[in-house]
Amino acid sequence: MNLQHFTATTHLWAHLKTTQQVLKLAGMSMGFSFSHTSTESLNAATAIVGKSTLVDALVAALGATQHTTASLVLPSTADIAPAKEKDGQGTVLRVDIRTCISDRTYGTDYVLSLPPSLQQAMFPPVTDAMGQMQSQSSKTHSTFSFTNLEDLTGYIDTLLSVSLAHDVIGKSVEGWEPHSQMPELSKIMTDGGKRGRRKKVGVQISNGEIELWWAWLTEARRGAEQFWTEKSEGGPSFMDVVALYTQP
Repeated sequence: MNLQHFTATTHLWAHLKTTQQVLKLAGMSMGFSFSHTSTESLNAATAIVGKSTLVDALVAALGATQHTTASLVLPSTADIAPAKEKDGQGTVLRVDIRTCISDRTYGTDYVLSLPPSLQQAMFPPVTDAMGQMQSQSSKTHSTFSFTNLEDLTGYIDTLLSVSLAHDVIGKSVEGWEPHSQMPELSKIMTDGGKRGRRKKVGVQISNGEIELWWAWLTEARRGAEQFWTEKSEGGPSFMDVVALYTQP
């Protein structure tokens, strides 16, 4: 594994590890794993051995495309298991990391593959001119390419936030409507039979910090907010705060 590929892989691993630790402190779990494929390197070396020198074979192996796959299981709680799709990939977010150092191409790129559950949350059906609901193409919105690691990790944080709001919170409370493409939910609250106001709850994961908040839909000021970081030992759990914030 060349240095550039190792650095890119290590930085992504560190970002996911920090997020995993903070989620654990908030009472949730998130699994991930990395696998490195060296087939191209071995094939390149094998093709040259016997035709040239061992040095040539080594150069070919080091110059071949490096490929690592990161598989991330979306966050869940002990009592709310993530839903599985028929293909078993319903909760797995995948990142393919490729580094090429050949004469023609040099650099690292990242391809992010969304599971069906997040495709639906981020790209829900739209209404056409005739008022009919039309599904957005799953192929168009299933993979995204990045050349900058910071852009990739920022988008992963956004997807994790949406997953927490739509899947974790949405499955634990009744009557709360998820906001498409947003890590938020809302519900009309009634008080003593009076006309109610819509209350919203939102989640934001960013660089190893989790924020949970609530506010009235018509007000810019938040009613309350709770943060979890790597130093948040002994605080309330994420679901305890959800239960508090979703009360009328």
